[in-house]
Amino acid sequence: MAHVSRTDLENYLDRVRARTKDTKDGIFGPDSLMWKIGREAIGGVGGGRALLLQTAHPFVAHAVQQHSKVKTDTHGRGVRTFKNVLAMTFGDLDAAFRAARRVHTVHEKIHGFINERNGRFDNGAPYDANDDEALLWVHATLWESSMLMYERVFGPQPLELKNKYYEETKFFAYLFGIPDRILPPNWSEFLEYNWKMWESDTLAVGEAGADIAKFVLTAPKENMQPVMDWFKIMTAGLLPKRIRHQYQFKYGAAEKAIFEASMQAIKYAYPLVHPRLRFSPVYFKALERTGRDREMGFVDRYLKKRMQKMLNPTGYKFVDA
Repeated sequence: MAHVSRTDLENYLDRVRARTKDTKDGIFGPDSLMWKIGREAIGGVGGGRALLLQTAHPFVAHAVQQHSKVKTDTHGRGVRTFKNVLAMTFGDLDAAFRAARRVHTVHEKIHGFINERNGRFDNGAPYDANDDEALLWVHATLWESSMLMYERVFGPQPLELKNKYYEETKFFAYLFGIPDRILPPNWSEFLEYNWKMWESDTLAVGEAGADIAKFVLTAPKENMQPVMDWFKIMTAGLLPKRIRHQYQFKYGAAEKAIFEASMQAIKYAYPLVHPRLRFSPVYFKALERTGRDREMGFVDRYLKKRMQKMLNPTGYKFVDA
């Protein structure tokens, strides 16, 4: 366990800058798997899984509970989080670096003590948001969950592709200063790291984690509860069994049937959806910035405007210019 300093971060940003071919393309660019997989909106179905895997770690759960505005400003916190992640993934190099430094500065202020005996951690154990092992775990949940959803929809992917994808994710890790010495070297060992974490006493859902899960899986408005109930079932079905049990999800025969039927429907219907509805608007904005957006017809222009208005009604600027 080690603290990632600002100097550590800047050293890794220098490495990222050195391998970036075109600063306008950003760290990954239109030909990357990060863009190809990250543009798929269906990845959001796995978002609950990634979040709850993160908060199964007592350090993460207590940091969120004690320092985050997730309960008082849920929309604002979500926007800020996605703004940073999307800037790192789809923004130009300057936008990605601004986001990296912004997140590191925020994390520097987040430290404290867990207030319960949880897994291998004693009551009063200190945590630090820039702890490299905790950062690695949060990082791992994002990309393992992303590939899981991608394969659920588009079928198993060859190991060669997953190794290439994993090599790209390492540069995302560098934006948090996560050192090479703790990054698994390839996709197979990365998966093994995730599997071991799922079964280890490092992950243990305590009161803090359960409280966060209950809050984020409760609909903000009563008429949205059926959608949230479905999302909760999907989250439960995607979680590793041990973690699902620790969160005390109800996942019997009925829930499992809904999950399996939903995944089958998504698998067959989703690939048929028009790209303007399937892909994130941020992806198209990034294509326009890099000059690689194809000529848009009437349907493209109409769907683009509708999707932008539906997904971002306030006109919030997600990716830095």
